[in-house]
Amino acid sequence: MMKTRSSLSLISLLLLSALSALFLAPAAQAADYINSIGMEFTRIPAGTFFMGSCIYSEADKKRDDQLKKQGLPAKGPTCPAQDQDRANRTVYTPSRNSVAAVPATVPNRGDNRGEGAEGNAEANEWPGIQVDPKALEEEAPQHLVKISKGFQIGTYEVTFGQFKHFLAALPAQKRKRLETEIFKQANQHGDNAAVAAVSWYNAQAFLKWLNQKEGGQRYRLPTEAEWEYAARAGSKTIYFWGDNVGDAPKYAWFNMKLADLDMWFPEGEFRKKEDFPHSVGLKKPNAWGLYDIAGNVWEWVNDGYSATYYQNSPRVDPIGPHVKRLRCFRGGSWYGSTTNLRSAFRGVNTPDYHSTSLGFRVVRDEY
Repeated sequence: MMKTRSSLSLISLLLLSALSALFLAPAAQAADYINSIGMEFTRIPAGTFFMGSCIYSEADKKRDDQLKKQGLPAKGPTCPAQDQDRANRTVYTPSRNSVAAVPATVPNRGDNRGEGAEGNAEANEWPGIQVDPKALEEEAPQHLVKISKGFQIGTYEVTFGQFKHFLAALPAQKRKRLETEIFKQANQHGDNAAVAAVSWYNAQAFLKWLNQKEGGQRYRLPTEAEWEYAARAGSKTIYFWGDNVGDAPKYAWFNMKLADLDMWFPEGEFRKKEDFPHSVGLKKPNAWGLYDIAGNVWEWVNDGYSATYYQNSPRVDPIGPHVKRLRCFRGGSWYGSTTNLRSAFRGVNTPDYHSTSLGFRVVRDEY
C-alpha cells in the first residue's frame, strides 16, 4: 500500500509540474489580423527612431578637417542615438592616421560569401561613443526619422505555402516563367518555410494579386524606414537584441561557416547542414513580436537605392530615392554572415534579381 501511495504521489507531482509549466510558459502573441490565406500581421505604432549606424563617416571627417583648419575642435562621429552632448564631451585626437571606410556602392551585395565589407576602421577612437566597427558609409549619417502612421506588418516572412495560392492563380505560362530551377531549388523545404528566389517584381505581382483577392489596396512592401523601425522595435543597438553578436543564434538563421562559434556551441549544435530557407517562427522574435526579421531570408523593401540617400532624406516617412535601376532588401539571411544581421545593414540589387536566400515580408495599411 505504501508503494502504491508513493507512486500516486509521484504521478501527481509530475502532473502538477507539467500543468505549471504549461500555464507559466509565455504564450505566443496573438496576431492583430489574419487574412484569407493565413498571413498573420502585427500592428506597429507610429513613432520615431534613429535610422542608420554610428560611424565616423567621410562627411564627418571632411567637416572635422575644416574645423581643424579653423583651429576648432573636431566633433567626431555623428551618433545621435547615443545622446552624446557634443559641447561637453572631451575631444580626442586619434593617435593614428584615419583610414577611410570602404565605400558601399557596389550592387549585388547581400548574397556574396564575402558580404559585409571591412566597414568603419576607426571603431572606437572616440571615448564615450560606441562606433559600429562593421558600419558602412551608406548607413550614415545616423538620423532621427518619424513614422507618422501606424501600420501592420507580417509577423512572419511570406511562406512558400502562402505564395502557392498566388502561383495557383497564375496562367500556366506565367507560372512556368516564375517557377525556374532556382525557385524550385529554394522552395523544397515545406509550406511553412520562407519563400525564396522571388524577385522584387515577383513580390509586386504577389501583392497585386493579394490586393485583388482581399479587396482594396492595403498590401505592399515596407519602405526601408518602416522596415528598420519595425526591426529595431525600440532598440538603438547594433542588432535588435543588443550589441552582443554572440546572441545571434537565439534570434536568427545565418551562415555558421562564416563565424567562429565553437566557443558558443562546443557541443556542435550547428554542425548539421542548414544552408536553406527555414520554417518561419523557430527563433526568438524581436521586442514587437516579429520573427526572422534578422536572418533566414533577405526581405525586399519598396525603396530604390542610393548610397548617399541618408544625407538628404526626409525626416518624416521617407520613401526612398526615385531610382528604379536598383532596389533594397534588408535583414540578412541563412547564407550571409552576422554583419548582415545588423539592423542598419542595406542589401541592394536589381529588381529582377533572384536568390535562394531572398524573400519578402508584407505590410498591410490601416485605413
